Amino acid sequence: MADIKELFKNIKGKKFFLVGIKGTGLSAFAELLLSAGAGVSGSDTAEKFYTDQVLASLGIPYKEGFSADNVPADTDCVIYSSAYNPETNPDLAEARRRGLPMLEYTAALGAFSCAYDAGGIAGVHGKTTTTAITGTLLKALDAPASVLAGSAVSNFGGGCPGIGTGRLGRIQLRRPFHPGERRTLLCGRDLRVQAPLHVLLPTPDDNYKH
Repeated sequence: MADIKELFKNIKGKKFFLVGIKGTGLSAFAELLLSAGAGVSGSDTAEKFYTDQVLASLGIPYKEGFSADNVPADTDCVIYSSAYNPETNPDLAEARRRGLPMLEYTAALGAFSCAYDAGGIAGVHGKTTTTAITGTLLKALDAPASVLAGSAVSNFGGGCPGIGTGRLGRIQLRRPFHPGERRTLLCGRDLRVQAPLHVLLPTPDDNYKH
């Protein structure tokens, strides 16, 4: 785990291959990695999504269809959607054969967050909307922050992340997954990487305090 944390702490120039890169979460994460100075490529199905246009606009190359030949020789780490099984996906099986570090998306996001002041917006309903509003406010304030939402946001240029940098560094706001999904946030920690995250849980009392 120490090696993984070090990888994400010194991310500039590292090469990441994302399996399932057209997914809402992974395509947004690809943009965050790219903005941090990493090299990004990936693979996914040939089915078209709105993220095809997002990835193309960012200049991120990806293969349609899965094959052991997809994984670049200079890959430092493979990140994959939980929709794909390392036992059956050709790209992941090849990465495992080579002994490459492999992380599910949620674990990779947790490891990435360890390098920054990180916060999470949690709850049952309205997480994506609240994250989008938070990002919009931070953008209006010209805050040195990056925000990752669970859907396309018009104020983020039609993508999922809002990117910002500044002398204070970078803040990663993530949308936690539903409690029923794998790798959930519990008590403010990612179960896979034990990454400290500050989960914002406003209560009715908070409305009177602020």
